[in-house]
Amino acid sequence: MRIFSEFFGEEIEIPHEPKRIVSLAPDITEIIFRLKAENRLKGISLYCKRPFGKLDRYERVGSYLKVLWHKLEKINPDLILLSTGAQRKIAEQIRKRGLTVFAFSVPVSIWGILDNIKKAGIILNREKEACSLIDNLFKKLEKIREDKIFYRVYYEVYLGDKITCGISSYITDGLKIIGLYNIYSFKKESYFEPDDDLTRSMDFDFLLYEPHSEKIKKEILEDKLRKRFGNRKIIILPSNFLVHYGPSFIDEILPRLKKLINKRI
Repeated sequence: MRIFSEFFGEEIEIPHEPKRIVSLAPDITEIIFRLKAENRLKGISLYCKRPFGKLDRYERVGSYLKVLWHKLEKINPDLILLSTGAQRKIAEQIRKRGLTVFAFSVPVSIWGILDNIKKAGIILNREKEACSLIDNLFKKLEKIREDKIFYRVYYEVYLGDKITCGISSYITDGLKIIGLYNIYSFKKESYFEPDDDLTRSMDFDFLLYEPHSEKIKKEILEDKLRKRFGNRKIIILPSNFLVHYGPSFIDEILPRLKKLINKRI
C-alpha cells in the first residue's frame, strides 16, 4: 500500500497489514490498542503509558528523542510509527537505515486527534474499528460540550521548561469544549514559554498546572506557583494528563477534568 506522507513530502510504501510494529509516540500506542491491533505491536517508547497496566510486556526501544538501535534491530520491525515535530530527526535517521516509518501530525485541534485515528485505521487495515471509535468519541464530545464559557484559565505544563499553549493546540480546543477559555488563545503558536509578568497582568479565574512527575507534593507546587502568580486558585493536574493526545483525551481526560473543576471551584 502506498500512502502520501506530508512529513517526507512523498508517497511511501507500507505493508498491507504490518505485523511487527514499533510505536515511538504515546498517542499512537494507545490508538493501536483501541483499534485492537496490539498483537502486532512489538516495541514502544519509554513515554508510552496508556493504556495503563497493559504495556509491561513490550520492549522499550527508546525515548521520545532517542532510539536504542540494537533493540530496534532485534525486533526488525516492518513499520515504525511516530509523530512530527520534535521527532523529525529520529524519523530521518530511521529512514536512512532503510526502515519503513510513518509520522503522524501533532494535532493542532481536537479534530486532529480524530484524523490521526482515521489514518491509523487505514495504515493498520482497521478502517471499520477506526470509524467506530471516531463515532463513539463524537458522541462523548457532544455529551461533555458546554454552550458557554464559565471560566478563564491559565494552563502550564512542565516539560523541562515551563510551557503553555496558544490557539493552535488541541488543549485549547479541549478546554473550550468543557467551558474553559485559555487566556493565551490570542497566541498563534501551538506551544511556547510564557512570560510570568504578562500572565500576572491577565485576568483568569484559576490556574491549571501539570507537573512532570507526581512525586512532588502538591503543597510544594502550589507554594511555588503562588510565589510566581500571587494568591490564585490552583488546580494541580496529574502528570501526563492534558499533554497526552490519544483517544483518551476525549473520553477520559476531558470528562475527568470537568468533574475535577466542578468539584474544586
